[in-house]
Amino acid sequence: MGGAVVALRPWADGFGVLLVAGAGGGLYGVLVLGLRGRETPARACLEGGELAAFPPMDRYQLCIFDSVCCALRRTCWEESPYQTAAFGEDIAWGRAALLRGWSIVYEPEAAVVHSHRRSVAYEYRRTRESHALLHYLFELATLPRARDVPVAWIRNLTIDLPYVWANAPRGSERWRQLARAAALGVVGPVAQHLGMRDAQSGEHAPVRAGVGATTK
Repeated sequence: MGGAVVALRPWADGFGVLLVAGAGGGLYGVLVLGLRGRETPARACLEGGELAAFPPMDRYQLCIFDSVCCALRRTCWEESPYQTAAFGEDIAWGRAALLRGWSIVYEPEAAVVHSHRRSVAYEYRRTRESHALLHYLFELATLPRARDVPVAWIRNLTIDLPYVWANAPRGSERWRQLARAAALGVVGPVAQHLGMRDAQSGEHAPVRAGVGATTK
């Protein structure tokens, strides 16, 4: 499956939250079959604080915004449009919006069904680009040392392979899913580490410089 299909309750429920959220610049919701968020509404804003004062993971979590299931206030969009990026322009926009004084609203009643079946090579490139961007924007490093990578391999394989074995259909499909899970469990950590190193090298900016990014 690719793309997104509206699911759960009407989108108008989510729009209502955005309209009464004061300085809310954008609203995002739940991705069914994807990364499912918290079950209660939430609002992220800096409230006079400095984003750089937070640890990298907290900076990232404050700025989370997903354009697969979202709505934007026109005035916020005109003030802070999306930037050019190979991947992750929505998280870059979330950071830019917060730095301009807007807030981000999460509404779990607004939801879409969304999933993809992509090649392992594509997932590698996407993960590497994603983690280059996350380090560039937030100095986030999920696997900062090379020796962290094999540790992540072991963790992924010991969790993912038993799950696939227990839940995949029997026969050739089970073996296909096991092979894919094993490949993703190996290339994912490599991509995370190399993405961080790409950002540290300073050879290219994952997003076009502006309020949504800090040029190193």
